[in-house]
Amino acid sequence: MRKLFKTCFTVIWRHQWAVVGALAVTAFALGLVGLFRLEGRRPWSWPDAIYFSLRLFWGNYDLGGDEFSPYGNGNWQLWAAAFLAPASTTLAVVKAAAQSVAKRVDLWRLYHWKDHAVICGAGERGYHLALSLRRKRMPVAVVDREEAPEKVDELRSHGVLTIRGNATDPAILAAARVDRAAVVVALTPSVEANLEVVLAASRRANGVPGKAFGYAPRSFATMFEGQQPFRGCEGQAVECCFFDHNATAARVLVSKYAPGLGPTLFREQRGARILVAGDGEVLPELLGVLSAQCQFTGSHIPHITLVTDDEDAIARGFPIYHPQISLVVDLQKHLMPMAQMLSVSMKALGKSATTQPFDLVFVACREDGDTLTLATNFAQQASADQSVIAGLTPSTQLEQKFERYFKNPQPLECVTLYNLLTLGCEERDVVRRELDQKAKEIHMKYFEERQKEGAKKGDSLAMHAWEDLRGDFRESNRSAADHMAIKVQILQISQSDQTIELLAEAEHRRWMAERIVSGWRHAPSRNDHKRLHHNFVPYAALSEGDREKDRENVRKALADI
Repeated sequence: MRKLFKTCFTVIWRHQWAVVGALAVTAFALGLVGLFRLEGRRPWSWPDAIYFSLRLFWGNYDLGGDEFSPYGNGNWQLWAAAFLAPASTTLAVVKAAAQSVAKRVDLWRLYHWKDHAVICGAGERGYHLALSLRRKRMPVAVVDREEAPEKVDELRSHGVLTIRGNATDPAILAAARVDRAAVVVALTPSVEANLEVVLAASRRANGVPGKAFGYAPRSFATMFEGQQPFRGCEGQAVECCFFDHNATAARVLVSKYAPGLGPTLFREQRGARILVAGDGEVLPELLGVLSAQCQFTGSHIPHITLVTDDEDAIARGFPIYHPQISLVVDLQKHLMPMAQMLSVSMKALGKSATTQPFDLVFVACREDGDTLTLATNFAQQASADQSVIAGLTPSTQLEQKFERYFKNPQPLECVTLYNLLTLGCEERDVVRRELDQKAKEIHMKYFEERQKEGAKKGDSLAMHAWEDLRGDFRESNRSAADHMAIKVQILQISQSDQTIELLAEAEHRRWMAERIVSGWRHAPSRNDHKRLHHNFVPYAALSEGDREKDRENVRKALADI
Protein backbone atom coordinates (compact mmCIF):
# COMPACT_ATOMS: atom_id res chain seq x y z
CA MET A 1 0.00 0.00 0.00
CA ARG A 2 2.79 2.41 0.91
CA LYS A 3 4.55 1.66 -2.38
CA LEU A 4 1.32 2.26 -4.31
CA PHE A 5 0.76 5.55 -2.50
CA LYS A 6 4.33 6.66 -3.20
CA THR A 7 3.97 5.77 -6.89
CA CYS A 8 0.70 7.68 -7.19
CA PHE A 9 2.17 10.70 -5.43
CA THR A 10 5.22 10.65 -7.73
CA VAL A 11 3.03 10.50 -10.85
CA ILE A 12 0.80 13.33 -9.61
CA TRP A 13 3.81 15.46 -8.64
CA ARG A 14 5.43 15.02 -12.06
CA HIS A 15 2.19 15.97 -13.82
CA GLN A 16 1.01 18.81 -11.61
CA TRP A 17 -0.18 21.04 -14.44
CA ALA A 18 -2.05 18.14 -16.00
CA VAL A 19 -3.77 17.49 -12.65
CA VAL A 20 -4.71 21.16 -12.29
CA GLY A 21 -6.03 21.19 -15.86
CA ALA A 22 -8.07 18.04 -15.26
CA LEU A 23 -9.61 19.56 -12.10
CA ALA A 24 -10.50 22.73 -13.99
CA VAL A 25 -12.13 20.86 -16.89
CA THR A 26 -14.05 18.64 -14.46
CA ALA A 27 -15.27 21.64 -12.44
CA PHE A 28 -16.37 23.49 -15.59
CA ALA A 29 -18.25 20.46 -16.93
CA LEU A 30 -19.96 19.82 -13.58
CA GLY A 31 -20.87 23.50 -13.38
CA LEU A 32 -22.61 23.36 -16.75
CA VAL A 33 -24.52 20.20 -15.84
CA GLY A 34 -25.52 21.62 -12.45
CA LEU A 35 -26.74 24.89 -13.94
CA PHE A 36 -28.97 23.14 -16.44
CA ARG A 37 -30.40 21.03 -13.60
CA LEU A 38 -31.39 24.05 -11.47
CA GLU A 39 -35.03 24.08 -10.48
CA GLY A 40 -37.08 27.24 -10.35
CA ARG A 41 -35.24 29.00 -13.19
CA ARG A 42 -36.13 29.64 -16.77
CA PRO A 43 -34.20 27.44 -19.23
CA TRP A 44 -30.51 28.40 -19.39
CA SER A 45 -28.97 29.54 -22.60
CA TRP A 46 -25.48 28.22 -23.39
CA PRO A 47 -23.80 31.64 -23.14
CA ASP A 48 -25.35 32.21 -19.69
CA ALA A 49 -24.39 28.73 -18.50
CA ILE A 50 -20.79 29.15 -19.65
CA TYR A 51 -20.56 32.64 -18.09
CA PHE A 52 -21.88 31.62 -14.66
CA SER A 53 -19.84 28.38 -14.68
CA LEU A 54 -16.65 30.38 -15.30
CA ARG A 55 -17.53 32.73 -12.40
CA LEU A 56 -17.19 29.76 -10.06
CA PHE A 57 -13.41 29.77 -10.67
CA TRP A 58 -13.17 33.17 -8.95
CA GLY A 59 -15.38 32.06 -6.03
CA ASN A 60 -18.41 34.00 -7.25
CA TYR A 61 -21.47 31.88 -6.40
CA ASP A 62 -24.13 34.46 -7.32
CA LEU A 63 -26.21 32.95 -10.12
CA GLY A 64 -28.06 36.01 -11.33
CA GLY A 65 -29.98 37.17 -8.29
CA ASP A 66 -31.63 33.94 -7.26
CA GLU A 67 -33.39 34.23 -3.94
CA PHE A 68 -32.71 30.64 -3.03
CA SER A 69 -29.51 28.70 -2.62
CA PRO A 70 -28.87 26.61 -5.72
CA TYR A 71 -26.26 24.43 -4.00
CA GLY A 72 -28.64 22.05 -2.32
CA ASN A 73 -31.72 20.08 -3.22
CA GLY A 74 -29.68 17.15 -4.53
CA ASN A 75 -27.77 19.20 -7.16
CA TRP A 76 -24.43 17.57 -6.35
CA GLN A 77 -22.87 18.56 -9.68
CA LEU A 78 -23.14 22.25 -8.95
CA TRP A 79 -22.10 21.71 -5.34
CA ALA A 80 -18.94 19.82 -6.46
CA ALA A 81 -18.15 22.48 -9.06
CA ALA A 82 -18.40 25.18 -6.37
CA PHE A 83 -15.47 23.51 -4.57
CA LEU A 84 -13.39 22.16 -7.48
CA ALA A 85 -13.37 25.37 -9.52
CA PRO A 86 -11.79 27.69 -6.91
CA ALA A 87 -9.56 24.82 -5.78
CA SER A 88 -8.09 24.46 -9.29
CA THR A 89 -7.65 28.24 -9.49
CA THR A 90 -5.83 28.29 -6.15
CA LEU A 91 -3.57 25.40 -7.16
CA ALA A 92 -2.70 27.08 -10.46
CA VAL A 93 -1.83 30.36 -8.74
CA VAL A 94 0.24 28.63 -6.04
CA LYS A 95 2.11 26.52 -8.58
CA ALA A 96 2.82 29.48 -10.85
CA ALA A 97 4.03 31.54 -7.90
CA ALA A 98 6.20 28.66 -6.67
CA GLN A 99 7.76 28.25 -10.11
CA SER A 100 8.41 31.96 -10.36
CA VAL A 101 10.02 32.04 -6.92
CA ALA A 102 12.04 28.90 -7.65
CA LYS A 103 13.28 30.40 -10.92
CA ARG A 104 14.37 33.60 -9.17
CA VAL A 105 16.07 31.60 -6.43
CA ASP A 106 17.89 29.53 -9.06
CA LEU A 107 19.04 32.68 -10.86
CA TRP A 108 20.22 34.15 -7.56
CA ARG A 109 22.18 30.98 -6.80
CA LEU A 110 23.68 30.96 -10.28
CA TYR A 111 24.77 34.58 -9.88
CA HIS A 112 27.09 33.48 -7.07
CA TRP A 113 28.41 30.40 -8.86
CA LYS A 114 31.83 29.98 -10.40
CA ASP A 115 33.82 27.00 -11.68
CA HIS A 116 30.57 25.25 -12.50
CA ALA A 117 29.39 23.39 -15.61
CA VAL A 118 26.86 24.71 -18.12
CA ILE A 119 25.22 22.13 -20.39
CA CYS A 120 23.19 23.46 -23.32
CA GLY A 121 20.67 20.83 -24.34
CA ALA A 122 18.66 18.58 -22.04
CA GLY A 123 18.35 15.68 -24.47
CA GLU A 124 19.65 12.22 -23.70
CA ARG A 125 23.29 13.33 -24.05
CA GLY A 126 22.88 16.41 -21.85
CA TYR A 127 20.84 14.53 -19.26
CA HIS A 128 23.43 11.77 -18.96
CA LEU A 129 26.39 14.14 -18.82
CA ALA A 130 24.71 16.35 -16.21
CA LEU A 131 24.18 13.40 -13.88
CA SER A 132 27.74 12.21 -14.53
CA LEU A 133 29.08 15.63 -13.51
CA ARG A 134 26.89 15.74 -10.41
CA ARG A 135 28.33 12.39 -9.32
CA LYS A 136 31.67 14.25 -9.22
CA ARG A 137 30.08 16.92 -6.97
CA MET A 138 30.34 19.60 -9.64
CA PRO A 139 27.64 22.34 -9.74
CA VAL A 140 25.67 22.00 -12.98
CA ALA A 141 23.22 24.24 -14.84
CA VAL A 142 21.27 22.91 -17.82
CA VAL A 143 19.87 25.20 -20.52
CA ASP A 144 17.18 23.92 -22.86
CA ARG A 145 14.45 25.39 -25.05
CA GLU A 146 11.87 22.77 -24.09
CA GLU A 147 12.09 21.20 -20.66
CA ALA A 148 10.67 17.69 -20.33
CA PRO A 149 8.98 17.53 -16.88
CA GLU A 150 10.27 14.04 -16.09
CA LYS A 151 13.87 14.92 -16.88
CA VAL A 152 13.68 18.30 -15.15
CA ASP A 153 12.40 16.70 -11.95
CA GLU A 154 15.11 14.05 -12.10
CA LEU A 155 17.84 16.62 -12.72
CA ARG A 156 16.61 18.90 -9.92
CA SER A 157 16.44 15.97 -7.52
CA HIS A 158 20.21 15.63 -8.10
CA GLY A 159 20.85 19.34 -7.50
CA VAL A 160 21.00 20.44 -11.16
CA LEU A 161 19.66 23.92 -11.94
CA THR A 162 17.57 24.22 -15.11
CA ILE A 163 17.05 27.30 -17.26
CA ARG A 164 14.45 27.38 -20.00
CA GLY A 165 15.46 29.28 -23.11
CA ASN A 166 17.42 29.35 -26.33
CA ALA A 167 21.03 28.31 -25.76
CA THR A 168 22.24 30.82 -28.35
CA ASP A 169 20.51 33.76 -26.63
CA PRO A 170 23.20 35.95 -25.00
CA ALA A 171 20.82 36.81 -22.14
CA ILE A 172 20.27 33.12 -21.37
CA LEU A 173 23.99 32.38 -21.49
CA ALA A 174 24.62 35.35 -19.22
CA ALA A 175 22.01 34.05 -16.76
CA ALA A 176 23.82 30.70 -16.76
CA ARG A 177 27.05 32.54 -15.88
CA VAL A 178 28.95 31.13 -18.85
CA ASP A 179 31.63 33.78 -18.26
CA ARG A 180 32.50 32.13 -14.92
CA ALA A 181 31.93 28.47 -15.84
CA ALA A 182 34.77 25.97 -15.74
CA VAL A 183 33.07 23.80 -18.37
CA VAL A 184 30.60 24.66 -21.13
CA VAL A 185 29.18 21.79 -23.17
CA ALA A 186 26.85 22.35 -26.14
CA LEU A 187 24.72 19.27 -26.86
CA THR A 188 21.74 20.65 -28.77
CA PRO A 189 20.47 18.81 -31.89
CA SER A 190 21.75 21.72 -34.03
CA VAL A 191 25.50 21.62 -34.69
CA GLU A 192 25.32 25.27 -35.77
CA ALA A 193 23.85 26.22 -32.39
CA ASN A 194 26.57 24.20 -30.66
CA LEU A 195 29.19 26.13 -32.62
CA GLU A 196 27.62 29.43 -31.53
CA VAL A 197 27.65 28.40 -27.86
CA VAL A 198 31.32 27.41 -27.98
CA LEU A 199 32.27 30.65 -29.73
CA ALA A 200 30.31 32.66 -27.16
CA ALA A 201 32.12 30.84 -24.32
CA SER A 202 35.49 31.51 -25.97
CA ARG A 203 34.89 35.26 -26.06
CA ARG A 204 34.88 35.76 -22.29
CA ALA A 205 36.88 38.87 -21.47
CA ASN A 206 37.68 38.17 -17.82
CA GLY A 207 40.50 35.74 -18.53
CA VAL A 208 38.97 32.99 -16.36
CA PRO A 209 40.27 29.64 -17.65
CA GLY A 210 37.81 27.03 -18.79
CA LYS A 211 36.84 24.47 -21.41
CA ALA A 212 34.14 24.61 -24.07
CA PHE A 213 33.00 21.53 -25.98
CA GLY A 214 30.52 21.35 -28.83
CA TYR A 215 28.90 18.22 -30.21
CA ALA A 216 29.44 17.83 -33.96
CA PRO A 217 30.15 14.94 -36.33
CA ARG A 218 33.63 14.69 -37.83
CA SER A 219 32.54 16.06 -41.22
CA PHE A 220 31.35 19.30 -39.60
CA ALA A 221 34.20 19.64 -37.12
CA THR A 222 36.82 19.32 -39.88
CA MET A 223 35.74 22.64 -41.36
CA PHE A 224 36.48 24.58 -38.17
CA GLU A 225 39.13 22.71 -36.17
CA GLY A 226 41.95 24.57 -37.94
CA GLN A 227 40.47 27.97 -37.05
CA GLN A 228 40.47 30.01 -33.88
CA PRO A 229 39.45 29.32 -31.19
CA PHE A 230 39.52 25.57 -31.95
CA ARG A 231 43.20 25.76 -32.75
CA GLY A 232 44.26 27.64 -29.65
CA CYS A 233 46.91 30.26 -29.26
CA GLU A 234 49.09 31.35 -26.38
CA GLY A 235 47.11 33.31 -23.82
CA GLN A 236 43.72 31.92 -24.86
CA ALA A 237 41.72 31.39 -21.67
CA VAL A 238 39.18 28.89 -22.94
CA GLU A 239 40.18 25.59 -24.53
CA CYS A 240 37.67 24.87 -27.30
CA CYS A 241 37.10 21.67 -29.23
CA PHE A 242 34.46 19.48 -30.84
CA PHE A 243 33.51 16.02 -29.71
CA ASP A 244 31.21 13.25 -30.88
CA HIS A 245 29.96 10.68 -28.40
CA ASN A 246 29.69 8.14 -31.22
CA ALA A 247 33.41 8.53 -31.94
CA THR A 248 34.26 8.06 -28.26
CA ALA A 249 31.96 5.03 -27.96
CA ALA A 250 33.58 3.44 -31.03
CA ARG A 251 37.04 4.14 -29.64
CA VAL A 252 36.19 2.55 -26.28
CA LEU A 253 34.64 -0.55 -27.85
CA VAL A 254 37.52 -1.22 -30.24
CA SER A 255 40.12 -0.59 -27.52
CA LYS A 256 38.34 -3.16 -25.37
CA TYR A 257 38.27 -5.97 -27.94
CA ALA A 258 40.98 -5.41 -30.59
CA PRO A 259 44.13 -5.91 -28.45
CA GLY A 260 43.01 -9.37 -27.40
CA LEU A 261 43.16 -10.52 -31.02
CA GLY A 262 46.86 -9.63 -31.34
CA PRO A 263 48.50 -12.88 -30.13
CA THR A 264 46.20 -15.12 -32.21
CA LEU A 265 46.60 -13.09 -35.41
CA PHE A 266 50.36 -12.88 -34.91
CA ARG A 267 50.69 -16.65 -34.58
CA GLU A 268 48.37 -17.32 -37.53
CA GLN A 269 49.92 -14.53 -39.62
CA ARG A 270 46.64 -13.17 -40.97
CA GLY A 271 44.46 -10.11 -40.82
CA ALA A 272 41.43 -9.65 -38.61
CA ARG A 273 38.02 -10.69 -39.96
CA ILE A 274 35.33 -8.32 -38.69
CA LEU A 275 31.60 -8.04 -39.34
CA VAL A 276 29.86 -4.67 -38.87
CA ALA A 277 26.08 -4.62 -39.38
CA GLY A 278 23.11 -2.29 -38.91
CA ASP A 279 22.11 1.28 -39.64
CA GLY A 280 23.11 3.08 -36.43
CA GLU A 281 24.86 6.45 -36.33
CA VAL A 282 27.90 4.88 -34.67
CA LEU A 283 28.76 2.66 -37.65
CA PRO A 284 30.85 5.19 -39.65
CA GLU A 285 32.93 6.01 -36.58
CA LEU A 286 33.26 2.32 -35.77
CA LEU A 287 34.54 1.60 -39.28
CA GLY A 288 37.10 4.39 -38.98
CA VAL A 289 38.47 3.17 -35.65
CA LEU A 290 38.52 -0.48 -36.77
CA SER A 291 40.42 0.42 -39.95
CA ALA A 292 43.14 2.14 -37.94
CA GLN A 293 43.33 -0.03 -34.83
CA CYS A 294 43.02 -3.48 -36.39
CA GLN A 295 46.39 -3.27 -38.14
CA PHE A 296 48.36 -6.06 -36.52
CA THR A 297 51.45 -7.29 -38.37
CA GLY A 298 53.07 -7.34 -41.79
CA SER A 299 51.01 -6.92 -44.92
CA HIS A 300 47.85 -8.47 -43.44
CA ILE A 301 45.17 -5.79 -43.66
CA PRO A 302 41.87 -6.20 -41.81
CA HIS A 303 38.93 -7.69 -43.73
CA ILE A 304 35.77 -5.81 -42.77
CA THR A 305 32.35 -6.97 -43.99
CA LEU A 306 29.77 -4.18 -43.82
CA VAL A 307 26.05 -5.01 -43.90
CA THR A 308 23.73 -2.01 -44.01
CA ASP A 309 20.65 -0.58 -45.69
CA ASP A 310 21.96 2.99 -45.91
CA GLU A 311 25.22 3.29 -47.82
CA ASP A 312 24.86 7.09 -48.14
CA ALA A 313 24.79 7.56 -44.35
CA ILE A 314 27.91 5.42 -43.99
CA ALA A 315 29.75 7.27 -46.77
CA ARG A 316 29.09 10.65 -45.10
CA GLY A 317 31.08 9.56 -42.06
CA PHE A 318 33.56 7.03 -43.46
CA PRO A 319 35.53 7.45 -46.72
CA ILE A 320 34.31 4.29 -48.49
CA TYR A 321 35.43 5.61 -51.87
CA HIS A 322 38.74 7.21 -50.87
CA PRO A 323 41.33 6.40 -53.59
CA GLN A 324 43.79 4.92 -51.06
CA ILE A 325 41.30 3.10 -48.81
CA SER A 326 42.25 -0.29 -50.29
CA LEU A 327 45.77 0.14 -48.90
CA VAL A 328 44.50 -0.14 -45.32
CA VAL A 329 41.33 -2.24 -45.34
CA ASP A 330 39.58 -4.87 -47.44
CA LEU A 331 36.02 -3.58 -47.22
CA GLN A 332 33.20 -5.80 -48.49
CA LYS A 333 29.81 -4.05 -48.66
CA HIS A 334 26.43 -5.76 -48.60
CA LEU A 335 23.38 -3.54 -49.06
CA MET A 336 20.02 -5.01 -48.07
CA PRO A 337 16.78 -3.89 -46.40
CA MET A 338 16.56 -4.27 -42.65
CA ALA A 339 13.93 -7.03 -42.90
CA GLN A 340 16.38 -9.16 -44.90
CA MET A 341 19.31 -8.23 -42.69
CA LEU A 342 17.57 -9.49 -39.55
CA SER A 343 17.64 -13.08 -40.82
CA VAL A 344 20.65 -13.04 -43.14
CA SER A 345 23.01 -16.01 -43.19
CA MET A 346 26.58 -15.19 -42.21
CA LYS A 347 27.81 -17.60 -44.88
CA ALA A 348 26.26 -15.36 -47.53
CA LEU A 349 28.20 -12.29 -46.42
CA GLY A 350 31.43 -12.74 -48.33
CA LYS A 351 34.43 -14.87 -49.08
CA SER A 352 35.92 -14.63 -45.57
CA ALA A 353 32.79 -15.97 -43.91
CA THR A 354 32.61 -19.10 -46.06
CA THR A 355 35.93 -20.43 -44.81
CA GLN A 356 36.61 -18.92 -41.39
CA PRO A 357 34.43 -17.32 -38.70
CA PHE A 358 34.61 -13.64 -37.91
CA ASP A 359 36.91 -12.57 -35.09
CA LEU A 360 34.56 -9.77 -34.04
CA VAL A 361 30.94 -8.96 -34.81
CA PHE A 362 29.56 -5.46 -34.13
CA VAL A 363 25.83 -4.69 -34.40
CA ALA A 364 24.17 -1.28 -34.01
CA CYS A 365 20.78 -0.23 -35.39
CA ARG A 366 18.62 2.86 -34.98
CA GLU A 367 15.97 0.73 -33.26
CA ASP A 368 17.03 -1.34 -30.27
CA GLY A 369 14.58 -4.08 -31.23
CA ASP A 370 16.39 -4.49 -34.55
CA THR A 371 19.74 -4.51 -32.74
CA LEU A 372 18.67 -7.32 -30.40
CA THR A 373 17.12 -9.38 -33.21
CA LEU A 374 20.15 -8.99 -35.49
CA ALA A 375 22.61 -9.73 -32.68
CA THR A 376 20.65 -12.85 -31.73
CA ASN A 377 20.65 -13.99 -35.36
CA PHE A 378 24.44 -13.69 -35.57
CA ALA A 379 24.97 -15.26 -32.14
CA GLN A 380 22.98 -18.33 -33.23
CA GLN A 381 25.31 -18.79 -36.19
CA ALA A 382 28.57 -17.87 -34.41
CA SER A 383 31.08 -20.27 -32.97
CA ALA A 384 31.46 -20.66 -29.22
CA ASP A 385 34.44 -18.31 -28.99
CA GLN A 386 33.01 -15.64 -31.29
CA SER A 387 32.12 -12.25 -29.79
CA VAL A 388 28.91 -10.47 -30.78
CA ILE A 389 28.89 -6.87 -29.52
CA ALA A 390 25.63 -4.91 -29.70
CA GLY A 391 25.36 -1.14 -29.26
CA LEU A 392 22.08 0.17 -27.87
CA THR A 393 20.73 3.65 -28.54
CA PRO A 394 20.39 5.99 -25.55
CA SER A 395 16.73 6.91 -26.08
CA THR A 396 15.24 3.63 -24.87
CA GLN A 397 17.63 3.12 -21.92
CA LEU A 398 17.05 -0.58 -22.55
CA GLU A 399 20.23 -1.64 -20.77
CA GLN A 400 19.08 0.15 -17.61
CA LYS A 401 15.66 -1.51 -17.85
CA PHE A 402 17.26 -4.94 -18.08
CA GLU A 403 19.30 -4.24 -14.99
CA ARG A 404 16.51 -2.54 -13.03
CA TYR A 405 13.60 -4.89 -13.72
CA PHE A 406 15.29 -8.18 -14.60
CA LYS A 407 18.53 -7.87 -12.58
CA ASN A 408 20.48 -8.83 -15.69
CA PRO A 409 22.13 -6.20 -17.91
CA GLN A 410 23.16 -8.96 -20.40
CA PRO A 411 19.95 -10.93 -21.12
CA LEU A 412 21.13 -12.49 -24.40
CA GLU A 413 23.55 -15.39 -24.23
CA CYS A 414 26.69 -14.90 -26.38
CA VAL A 415 25.76 -11.22 -26.95
CA THR A 416 27.36 -8.35 -25.00
CA LEU A 417 25.19 -5.23 -24.80
CA TYR A 418 26.55 -1.69 -24.45
CA ASN A 419 24.73 1.59 -24.01
CA LEU A 420 26.49 3.80 -26.56
CA LEU A 421 25.63 6.93 -24.59
CA THR A 422 27.24 5.54 -21.44
CA LEU A 423 30.37 4.72 -23.41
CA GLY A 424 30.62 8.05 -25.18
CA CYS A 425 29.21 10.72 -22.90
CA GLU A 426 30.75 10.20 -19.48
CA GLU A 427 32.35 13.08 -17.59
CA ARG A 428 35.72 11.32 -17.53
CA ASP A 429 35.84 11.25 -21.33
CA VAL A 430 34.07 14.48 -22.30
CA VAL A 431 35.42 16.83 -19.63
CA ARG A 432 38.54 15.28 -18.12
CA ARG A 433 39.51 13.55 -21.36
CA GLU A 434 41.08 10.57 -19.61
CA LEU A 435 41.37 8.79 -22.95
CA ASP A 436 43.70 11.59 -24.12
CA GLN A 437 46.32 11.28 -21.38
CA LYS A 438 48.49 8.80 -23.30
CA ALA A 439 47.99 10.78 -26.51
CA LYS A 440 49.23 13.95 -24.79
CA GLU A 441 52.32 12.14 -23.56
CA ILE A 442 53.10 10.90 -27.08
CA HIS A 443 52.74 14.39 -28.50
CA MET A 444 54.86 16.00 -25.81
CA LYS A 445 57.69 13.50 -26.44
CA TYR A 446 57.52 14.29 -30.15
CA PHE A 447 57.45 18.02 -29.42
CA GLU A 448 60.50 17.81 -27.14
CA GLU A 449 62.46 15.60 -29.54
CA ARG A 450 61.86 18.00 -32.43
CA GLN A 451 62.94 20.92 -30.27
CA LYS A 452 66.21 19.11 -29.49
CA GLU A 453 66.70 18.74 -33.25
CA GLY A 454 66.41 22.51 -33.64
CA ALA A 455 62.74 22.90 -34.52
CA LYS A 456 60.83 25.76 -32.96
CA LYS A 457 57.30 26.08 -31.71
CA GLY A 458 55.03 27.05 -34.60
CA ASP A 459 57.38 25.88 -37.36
CA SER A 460 54.66 23.46 -38.50
CA LEU A 461 51.09 22.63 -37.57
CA ALA A 462 52.38 19.72 -35.46
CA MET A 463 54.85 21.89 -33.53
CA HIS A 464 52.36 23.25 -31.01
CA ALA A 465 51.32 22.45 -27.45
CA TRP A 466 48.47 19.95 -27.19
CA GLU A 467 45.91 22.68 -26.46
CA ASP A 468 46.93 24.49 -29.65
CA LEU A 469 46.94 21.47 -31.97
CA ARG A 470 44.54 21.21 -34.87
CA GLY A 471 41.91 18.55 -34.35
CA ASP A 472 43.23 16.02 -36.87
CA PHE A 473 46.70 16.14 -35.30
CA ARG A 474 45.14 15.42 -31.90
CA GLU A 475 43.28 12.52 -33.49
CA SER A 476 46.54 11.18 -34.89
CA ASN A 477 48.05 11.04 -31.40
CA ARG A 478 44.91 9.40 -30.02
CA SER A 479 45.10 6.69 -32.65
CA ALA A 480 48.78 6.10 -31.89
CA ALA A 481 48.03 5.87 -28.16
CA ASP A 482 45.19 3.39 -28.62
CA HIS A 483 47.28 1.17 -30.91
CA MET A 484 50.03 0.95 -28.32
CA ALA A 485 48.15 -1.84 -26.50
CA ILE A 486 48.19 -3.99 -29.66
CA LYS A 487 51.93 -3.50 -30.11
CA VAL A 488 52.52 -4.45 -26.47
CA GLN A 489 50.48 -7.67 -26.82
CA ILE A 490 52.57 -8.80 -29.79
CA LEU A 491 55.92 -7.64 -28.41
CA GLN A 492 55.27 -9.73 -25.31
CA ILE A 493 55.41 -12.77 -27.60
CA SER A 494 58.42 -11.72 -29.66
CA GLN A 495 60.80 -8.75 -29.71
CA SER A 496 62.91 -9.90 -32.64
CA ASP A 497 63.95 -7.57 -35.44
CA GLN A 498 61.56 -9.41 -37.74
CA THR A 499 58.64 -8.78 -35.39
CA ILE A 500 59.56 -5.11 -35.07
CA GLU A 501 59.66 -4.86 -38.87
CA LEU A 502 56.23 -6.51 -39.17
CA LEU A 503 54.80 -4.14 -36.57
CA ALA A 504 56.45 -1.16 -38.30
CA GLU A 505 54.60 -2.07 -41.50
CA ALA A 506 51.33 -2.32 -39.58
CA GLU A 507 52.13 1.00 -37.88
CA HIS A 508 52.46 2.68 -41.28
CA ARG A 509 49.05 1.35 -42.34
CA ARG A 510 47.54 2.48 -39.03
CA TRP A 511 48.88 5.97 -39.68
CA MET A 512 47.49 5.97 -43.24
CA ALA A 513 44.09 4.71 -42.08
CA GLU A 514 43.79 7.37 -39.39
CA ARG A 515 44.79 10.12 -41.82
CA ILE A 516 42.42 8.87 -44.52
CA VAL A 517 39.52 8.90 -42.07
CA SER A 518 40.53 12.44 -41.02
CA GLY A 519 40.21 13.66 -44.61
CA TRP A 520 43.79 13.54 -45.86
CA ARG A 521 44.67 12.59 -49.43
CA HIS A 522 47.75 11.60 -51.42
CA ALA A 523 49.81 14.26 -53.23
CA PRO A 524 53.38 14.40 -54.60
CA SER A 525 54.36 16.86 -51.88
CA ARG A 526 53.17 17.39 -48.31
CA ASN A 527 50.83 20.24 -47.43
CA ASP A 528 49.43 20.10 -43.88
CA HIS A 529 47.07 23.03 -44.45
CA LYS A 530 45.36 21.20 -47.32
CA ARG A 531 45.69 17.79 -45.63
CA LEU A 532 47.87 16.35 -48.37
CA HIS A 533 50.71 13.88 -47.83
CA HIS A 534 53.13 12.02 -50.09
CA ASN A 535 53.42 8.90 -47.90
CA PHE A 536 50.07 7.31 -48.78
CA VAL A 537 51.96 4.42 -50.35
CA PRO A 538 52.76 0.82 -49.35
CA TYR A 539 55.40 0.35 -46.68
CA ALA A 540 57.91 -1.02 -49.19
CA ALA A 541 57.70 2.22 -51.21
CA LEU A 542 58.69 4.41 -48.24
CA SER A 543 62.13 5.88 -47.89
CA GLU A 544 64.41 4.20 -45.36
CA GLY A 545 64.14 7.26 -43.13
CA ASP A 546 60.34 7.04 -43.02
CA ARG A 547 60.44 3.30 -42.32
CA GLU A 548 62.83 3.97 -39.45
CA LYS A 549 60.29 6.38 -37.94
CA ASP A 550 57.73 3.57 -37.93
CA ARG A 551 60.23 1.20 -36.33
CA GLU A 552 60.98 3.81 -33.67
CA ASN A 553 57.26 4.10 -32.88
CA VAL A 554 57.20 0.35 -32.36
CA ARG A 555 60.24 0.43 -30.07
CA LYS A 556 58.51 3.03 -27.89
CA ALA A 557 55.95 0.37 -27.01
CA LEU A 558 58.68 -1.66 -25.36
CA ALA A 559 58.67 0.85 -22.51
CA ASP A 560 55.15 -0.31 -21.58
CA ILE A 561 56.17 -3.97 -21.22
